[in-house]
Amino acid sequence: MLALGCADLVCLLLNCFLNGFFLLQGYVFCSSPYFLYSTGCLLDAVWAAEASLSILLAVNRCADFWKFKFFKALFEGFAVNIWLGVVALYSFYFFMFPSPPLFSSIHSGLWFSDPYDDIDYEGRDHELYSNWALLANNVTLVIALPVLYSALVLSIKFSQTTSAKKKHHMQVTV
Repeated sequence: MLALGCADLVCLLLNCFLNGFFLLQGYVFCSSPYFLYSTGCLLDAVWAAEASLSILLAVNRCADFWKFKFFKALFEGFAVNIWLGVVALYSFYFFMFPSPPLFSSIHSGLWFSDPYDDIDYEGRDHELYSNWALLANNVTLVIALPVLYSALVLSIKFSQTTSAKKKHHMQVTV
């Protein structure tokens, strides 16, 4: 939870303050290519860390509620450090390999995967700037979080109705 909070804080700093600064200064990629590229890489890495930590938090909450020994063992003691290491490697991959988003103040201060988004020219290759790893990350996040939290909510609802029936049965018996 602390790691998710730290990742969220870094993401907020990048998306709020840095975006505002870039927009006020009128930054485009040609203004500062190395800084914007490395900031885009960091933004991708932090987003990947946030997404994976959110999924891990949902799995951890389900494991705590369901009380299966196997699930519980996945999040106790040294196993937490292993999970954090996996998240760090995952976000390092996003920092190093996929093409990062690039900031453009021309388009209202947005981050774009394709720096030639509005420019139409012959021979433009859209695949060159595709970030399939980010797409897979986002699709996994969109599917995993609702499934995990729906399962948790249904489990809580089912356990409440079951315990309410037991209490009612005990009261009738007494």
